[in-house]
Amino acid sequence: MTLVMAIALLTAPVVALSRATVWVDGRVLAGVATALNLGVFILYAVDKRRAARGAFRIPEWVLHLGELLGGWPAAYLAQRLLRHKSSKFTYLLVFWLIVLLHQLVAVDVILGGQISGDAWLVVRHWFSR
Repeated sequence: MTLVMAIALLTAPVVALSRATVWVDGRVLAGVATALNLGVFILYAVDKRRAARGAFRIPEWVLHLGELLGGWPAAYLAQRLLRHKSSKFTYLLVFWLIVLLHQLVAVDVILGGQISGDAWLVVRHWFSR
């Protein structure tokens, strides 16, 4: 089930990133995404080991920053495979909001900026009153 969920969550972002290859070499995008996700997975593993030893922990904001920068797929897998940060409600709430943000941005890119364009029109209308 974890793999199916990961694939479902990755579909829109991968399609959106494939559209970005117009501006950036796809190999660079893939390399950056891979390195970032590997780094986030390692952060989770280190934090898990530190938690087990009672040592100084990696701050949650650092983990969330890695997720926000694009490492949320590795964080999702680390939560499932390492069973780390998988039960704390407040942590998971922020994590899933980050995933939702990435999904919305990906769908907006796929739709050619329609969502952000409409939102910008609403904001401009609101402030022009």
